[in-house]
Amino acid sequence: MRFTLRVISALLVSSFILPQLSSAQTTPAGTRDANGRILTKVVVTMNEPGAFGRPATNLAFLLVGEDGDRVSIKTNDAGVASTWISPGEYRLVTPDPLTWEGLSYTWDRMVYVTSKSAVIQLTQNEARSIAEASFEKTKPVRTSEPAVLSSTPTMWKASSPTQDLRKTAPKPVAAEEPRQTQMSEAAPIRRSSERTRQGMWFNIGSGYGAITCAACTDAYGGFSGGLSIGGTIGSRVRLGLGTTSWYKSEDGATLLTGTVDARIRFYPGMQSGFFITGGIGAGSIGADLAGYGSGSEFGFGSVGGLGWDVPIANSVSFTPYWNFFNVTTSNTNTTVGQIGIGFTFHQ
Repeated sequence: MRFTLRVISALLVSSFILPQLSSAQTTPAGTRDANGRILTKVVVTMNEPGAFGRPATNLAFLLVGEDGDRVSIKTNDAGVASTWISPGEYRLVTPDPLTWEGLSYTWDRMVYVTSKSAVIQLTQNEARSIAEASFEKTKPVRTSEPAVLSSTPTMWKASSPTQDLRKTAPKPVAAEEPRQTQMSEAAPIRRSSERTRQGMWFNIGSGYGAITCAACTDAYGGFSGGLSIGGTIGSRVRLGLGTTSWYKSEDGATLLTGTVDARIRFYPGMQSGFFITGGIGAGSIGADLAGYGSGSEFGFGSVGGLGWDVPIANSVSFTPYWNFFNVTTSNTNTTVGQIGIGFTFHQ
């Protein structure tokens, strides 16, 4: 019975497991699978003066995503660690230091993975070095968390392989006490300069608006403003509901128009507060003329514009904006250009 089980196990290894491993090794970095994940490779080479670099083998890394999920990888005999991960920004850290020529090295990098940047090349030039004697005195008990972790990781920048191989090893630096930081199990790790967009948000703003319409001979200025509230998806997109309004009252005549719409804010940059906004929904136009009565119409409404969140507190941003919104009914059409200032409250 044991002999039969061994034969079956050997057949499975030769016919299924080994071809998969061979396929994974030959698949080029940057390849996407059916789920949109990217084959990412971390290449670690320790440079030697006047010689080609030597691969760092059996070196473990943690890839920590923006949502807090972690992936553990380890370099092979060629100094290469491979894994399939979704595109995005990750923190790359070593749980244990690597000892090399009397020094111990740890890596703590922010990397952004795309199909074009799926090869991450590391040498001791990008690492934090710790004198071996100092490290032995302060080495903590091994846990599942990184033993030595910088609280301010730096951004990884790609460089040519030939450039990395020809750099000379850095001179030993003075011993420094390793700083220990407990990685949160619930929240992702972010750079101090990175804007964290998450949770609920609320915006209120007001300013000046100019209206034009199908029957208007000129543009008319008046008070304009809006409200919006919603939640955050990822680090670049906020969704919610919004309103816009424009109001003018003069010589007994009052005109009011606005929208109620589904709203989106898109932030092109990770570290910039600039955003593009847009929305579609319902619109209304109302008029009241003293002595003649009032009336209103409803139709289609849309809004678009630009804004900038300028942080002034931990959860408050000053938000200047420029918008335009349009209301179309069966009888008329109005367009309002808005410029104003507001405040965005967020988590």
